[in-house]
Amino acid sequence: MAAEPSIGRATRTVDAEAVRQALPSVVQDGERVVVEENGVAIAALVSLEDLRQLRRLDSRREAFFATLERIGAAFAGEDPEESDRISALAVQEVREQMRREREA
Repeated sequence: MAAEPSIGRATRTVDAEAVRQALPSVVQDGERVVVEENGVAIAALVSLEDLRQLRRLDSRREAFFATLERIGAAFAGEDPEESDRISALAVQEVREQMRREREA
């Protein structure tokens, strides 16, 4: 069994046959287990809490990309040079406002 680096929790690698024969003794509390067959990783066993966390991360990732798609669609017909010009004007306006606030 080879150890594999991970963040926070230990991960170990076991052979697929060992898992088939002794699943209850292979998986220990909160441990992440990588299953290998002929030296090739084919699966992983994780705690239910790890699985829940993975699902939460997947959900956040999907929401993030959906937001990016909406933003892209909103600006699909925009001229990039015009967008740059408008952005520069907005930045200039905010900087001027911040300067006035500092002077007040």
